[in-house]
Amino acid sequence: MRILLSKKIIYAAILISSILSLYIFISFGILTERILKVKFQFTDKVLIGLSVTNTLVSLVSLFLPITVSILYIVLLFCSIFLYFERENLKLLIFDLNRKSIVFIITFPFLLSALIFSLNPPFAYDSGLYHIQSIKWIQEYTVVPGLANLHGRFGFNSNIFTIFALTSLKEIFKQEIFSVNFVIYSILVLHSINRMYKAFKQERFTNFFLLNSIVLFLVLEQFISLSSPTPDLISIILPLYILTNLPKNENHSGLKLENYFASIILSVYTISVKLATVPICILVLLFIIRCKFDGKKLLILISAMFLILLPWLVRNVILSGYLIYPFPTIDLFNFDWKVPLDSVISEKLSITGWARNPGEGYKEAAQMKFWEWFPIWWNKISKLNRLFILISFLSPIFVLIYGLFKKVKVDFQTFVILLTSWAGVIFWILLAPDIRFGKAFLSVSAISPLFYFDFRINFFPIKISKTSKQIILVFIFIVISVFLINRRTYNRCKRFIQENSAFFVRPKKIEIPQNLEFTKIQMNDLEIFLPAKSDRCYDHELPCMPYKNHNLILRGKPLQSGFKYIQN
Repeated sequence: MRILLSKKIIYAAILISSILSLYIFISFGILTERILKVKFQFTDKVLIGLSVTNTLVSLVSLFLPITVSILYIVLLFCSIFLYFERENLKLLIFDLNRKSIVFIITFPFLLSALIFSLNPPFAYDSGLYHIQSIKWIQEYTVVPGLANLHGRFGFNSNIFTIFALTSLKEIFKQEIFSVNFVIYSILVLHSINRMYKAFKQERFTNFFLLNSIVLFLVLEQFISLSSPTPDLISIILPLYILTNLPKNENHSGLKLENYFASIILSVYTISVKLATVPICILVLLFIIRCKFDGKKLLILISAMFLILLPWLVRNVILSGYLIYPFPTIDLFNFDWKVPLDSVISEKLSITGWARNPGEGYKEAAQMKFWEWFPIWWNKISKLNRLFILISFLSPIFVLIYGLFKKVKVDFQTFVILLTSWAGVIFWILLAPDIRFGKAFLSVSAISPLFYFDFRINFFPIKISKTSKQIILVFIFIVISVFLINRRTYNRCKRFIQENSAFFVRPKKIEIPQNLEFTKIQMNDLEIFLPAKSDRCYDHELPCMPYKNHNLILRGKPLQSGFKYIQN
């Protein structure tokens, strides 16, 4: 009986972690509403809760390792807070209960996502540095000069501290990565809900088509669900922000507080991945344009500062730079500071690999635009070429059309056009790997849907409400079959076959059977080194992919950090 019970508990690992994550995010979302004195709709509430929770956990990580004890304290705080906010919570649950048809439609998507989340992490970078970064957060407070051990540790994606908080490692004896599944589920639910609202109008509109494409783009991130990668958040958050700006009959009548959610999420997204930095354009335009009073602006700027502060402090401690790997912002001179040539090399490797992945990446990083562009263009697929061309030309087409037809482009649409198009340009010049610019490319490509309004009747004849709902469910089933590509389907099928007796905890990352780790002595430092590989996977700390005899500890324990031997 005890063995059977333990199996059931293990099977529920990803579900338990997901429920706890959602519980925490909703709690801090409601708390933020109270502090800012604004109301957020459900999806905003969860995403704002994510950003606030992430900020607090990153702050705690400066002083303490993020263990399960920190999770217990957070859960206790949330429970006490929600006890006093139980009426607010009841209203939230009541509102969700009214959307039963949306939950029914969404259920197959979420079930398949849950099953896929049980797979081992597939992302290459998860074995390279994601999991190792999370292990350092769980076992130590932020370590000075950790980027000297492995340059990628300096990237410091903010989301890693949330993965560490909700991993339940001490309970299940391995990390459970549920955050991507939670955010993916919320965005799928949100997109289907918006499509359902449009469907009830019995018309095929630009709004319906827009949200159908957004749903497709969210579902496309299915492959990231089992990995602790920041890619999913850095793609679907800008996508959500740019396609869900608050609406009003008169856009000029919107006040700054109406954009609080969009602005806070934009700032937070930058801390997850620097490739999303063009979203700052949206923030600046809204602050400049909207009507506001000094108090509201001060509150907003304070919130933005507080979100970025722990992340920036972690940057400085990990690498010695405020923004890594951008050596031009060079403000500090700590002994753990990553050497300048290493920072430049890290930056060039990102740029070069995006331009010409493979042996020629170093040369590509040094090339002029007209030199590397033909090489890069010839290597990408024809479909991606078409996608990029549409993304580049669509905003220009809208602006030219509006100019010639003398149909004014409203402020919100202009913000979307400018931000997404600037994001595309930034992406091409900095690191033109599709995954780095997917959100901006996608929004830019579909930007005409924000400008052109059209309405086509779904049903030329009158049919009952029940029939409409059956048709809608059928449509979503058909769509889901096409959206889940063969590669993803085969992985799900293989996983189910291998675990048909019962589902165990999510599989750990798969380490090649012939990969061995050796323990070597470098100066006063004992370190694990993978043989014939650049990835440490989830091996015990400290682990690095290559020897570096210029590296030493700053003190005796690992917590003291790492530095280079001074010449």
